[in-house]
Amino acid sequence: MRVALVTTAPSQRSGIGDYTRAWLDEFRRHAEVEVFVERGVGESLCGLATKPVSELARFDGDRIVYQLGNELAHAFMTPLVERFGGTVVLHDWVLFDQAVAAFPELARGGFAGHLRAFREGGLDQAMIYAASRAEKRRAERADPPLAKHGTILAGWHQPEHGGRWTAARAFVRLPGRVDAVRLVAFGEGGRTLEVFVDKARAASVSFGAGRDAPIEFYLVADSPVLELRVRGIRASDEQRRHGDTRTLGAFVRSLEVSASNAWRPIDLSARAELAASTPTLDRERFRLPFNRSIVAHADSFVVHSDFVRRRILAARSDAPPIVVVHHGARPHWRDDARRADGQADETGRAAERRASELGAAEPSVDIRRDRDRRDTRRAIGMPRSFVDGCLVTSFGHVQAHKRVESLLRAFAVARRERPSLHLALVGALQPEHFDAERLVRELDLGASVHCTGWVDEELGRRWLHAGDFAVQLRGPSTGGSSGGVFQSLSLGRGVIATDLDEQSELPDACVLKVKPDADEVANLARLLVRLCDSPEERARLEAAARRFVEHDCAWSAVARRAFEFLRELPPRRQ
Repeated sequence: MRVALVTTAPSQRSGIGDYTRAWLDEFRRHAEVEVFVERGVGESLCGLATKPVSELARFDGDRIVYQLGNELAHAFMTPLVERFGGTVVLHDWVLFDQAVAAFPELARGGFAGHLRAFREGGLDQAMIYAASRAEKRRAERADPPLAKHGTILAGWHQPEHGGRWTAARAFVRLPGRVDAVRLVAFGEGGRTLEVFVDKARAASVSFGAGRDAPIEFYLVADSPVLELRVRGIRASDEQRRHGDTRTLGAFVRSLEVSASNAWRPIDLSARAELAASTPTLDRERFRLPFNRSIVAHADSFVVHSDFVRRRILAARSDAPPIVVVHHGARPHWRDDARRADGQADETGRAAERRASELGAAEPSVDIRRDRDRRDTRRAIGMPRSFVDGCLVTSFGHVQAHKRVESLLRAFAVARRERPSLHLALVGALQPEHFDAERLVRELDLGASVHCTGWVDEELGRRWLHAGDFAVQLRGPSTGGSSGGVFQSLSLGRGVIATDLDEQSELPDACVLKVKPDADEVANLARLLVRLCDSPEERARLEAAARRFVEHDCAWSAVARRAFEFLRELPPRRQ
């Protein structure tokens, strides 16, 4: 069987890209595969040179397979699915980002945006889209609440290298007495930047294509508040390419104030008292799957959960062929019991002797294994309290929909009962959307919570290996299998997950579930205390996690099931 695989090149790193590499490494044992990409032509993927997707029309093989999910880089696949059909390995039910990148009019709005929202989501999603756009227009006209103190006030996006974007309106308080102001800003051609002081316009400038614009004006005031208002905003070409739905006004490169003829800069990287909060489509992403172009035009599907299978069947009247195949995983645990000198310490031997005396096949708690993860904590550089305590990990980007707030509040409750509990949030922080570090301070969790920030794959595995168990919550859900859950299971760690949608289908033997309801924090806190107190239960979860990964999620089995499914399909669309 000859298969055309449509995917992204290795240089475009992503979670689905990692999945595809592991999957293809096994799948190519069963079929002859040609790889087609939009960018990165000529790169090697599992030893196969990637071809330009423009050549897909000449492919005369048996099957076309797309590795597709909610990623901006997958936007190029939409017209291909519509034109050629084929089998979609659908990694997410919600394709919001992918759709916004494929159809830039969704970000621009107007009649074309509303029409596209209807085509991609039907009447219900079109109404949500329309309401979001109307709310955005109202918010842009209203005066935002301003903090009584601080410099960077409302309407600023996160700092970037060399400056900071404003929204349509942004406010900044200039400290002390000011007699002159000057700033340098960049804006797309056709936009106008106006600067107001106490609602009176002080200066304005129109942007030319690709050029910075300076502004300088005089005033006499104590701690004045400036409003930067941008007119003529349209989504830029770069935003359309990347599916960026933010309202970007002007990119302020520098802002200086003068007092007594001495100029001093304003720190544009300072924390904003109120982040840019103009409603955007991003807020509604979980209610806007925008997946009709994919779901309606694909000939068949490989999905990771029965939840997604049911959603596809409900959206289609013709019951396309669908197979449910577990998300793959490769065992990454070490033989924790093996020491460099081949010997267990006396504590480990004592535990084995006690188990033997009781007639157990193996110790209920392997102290050698416990010692190994503590060695890993020391190697990573954790403080003594983390090394000696019970360590909980949560892996992946620290985002609101990962229910990190619920985790932190439950952790605060549990730690009052079990001070030995410690938590590591292992992943990139996104404070513009959810400020985890601020909540840690508010809950007075101090040194008991460590936020690593972004880590590479290998260091992430070491953190998961160092942990005693993992918490990977979700809600709302994109309908995609949680990479954090499967990363934790692949390290042989038990997991607490949200009892919602696709995660509800994970085996109870290695994944404990918490419903995302009013009792979520209390129930999660009780589970944290329970697992902290019970090394035996943690050991049972770990043993079940290893069995699940080895027997159900092995990449060889995942690839073989996909091949067998493809082999039984009718001839592909020509």
